[in-house]
Amino acid sequence: LRELKTQIHQLDEIKQIMSSMKTLAYLEVRKVERLLDNSQKIVEELEKIAADFLYFHPTFLTNSKPPDRQIWILLGSERGFCGDFNEKLLKELNKHLSDTGTETPILIPVGQRICSLTTEDSSVSKYISGPNVVEEITNVLKQVVNQISILLQQFGSLSVSAMYHNINNGEIEHRSLMPPFQGLARKPSYPYPPLLNIDPEPFFMELINQYVLLTLHEIAYVSQMAENLDRIQHMQGAIQHLDEKTSEIIRKRNSVRQEEIVEEIEIMLLNSSMPKKLCGNNTFISVN
Repeated sequence: LRELKTQIHQLDEIKQIMSSMKTLAYLEVRKVERLLDNSQKIVEELEKIAADFLYFHPTFLTNSKPPDRQIWILLGSERGFCGDFNEKLLKELNKHLSDTGTETPILIPVGQRICSLTTEDSSVSKYISGPNVVEEITNVLKQVVNQISILLQQFGSLSVSAMYHNINNGEIEHRSLMPPFQGLARKPSYPYPPLLNIDPEPFFMELINQYVLLTLHEIAYVSQMAENLDRIQHMQGAIQHLDEKTSEIIRKRNSVRQEEIVEEIEIMLLNSSMPKKLCGNNTFISVN
């Protein structure tokens, strides 16, 4: 009975820890929601600016050099308790490479959990620790951008894409970052070309830098939200399992306690009947 009581106490402590982790994941989702909305609006505005600019300066895309190598940024998780979050990314990457028949790209995995799954992969350029909270995303992305800059100096032109979890349908999303502004078919907002304070080429290069960095932020926010949503779901399942296990042990404890009570009653009845048995055949003679 003492062992069962100890198990129940331990399960209650584990449940409290998991409930706290679930609450923290929910708070993280709420923080990311506000940042993600603003980030998506900024990226959309940059795409409108780019579409307007490229309509009057199309040579900046048509004259671009074909990329020499391909880079895939894999946005995994830094912490666990989120199911097969990282395994899905690697499975989708292998499927994509198999379907397209492309050569093995350069990989930049982000997050300790996905890094641990690619320790023996020779195509990894650098392992980067992921963010634990949304406030750490900017510093993490700086490391990603620095690594891309190093690879640009090493290989020349590059094609950079990101793979991450989509919060809308739960599927793995592919997004091209470089070359940027591919497939923009918007008509210009005005019939005349934009008036620039600097030459078109430096303007376009700065626009690319801002677009890639802000798009990376948007992708990181989406991945962070998807990770915490998976963690909430995983924690909820774990808490439910703990409740079922606790109920099972409580039933077992009650059964054991009931058996102890029955044994105590039997002992009491046995003790109460013993004097009668001892003196049942004895004859007492009273002498006056």
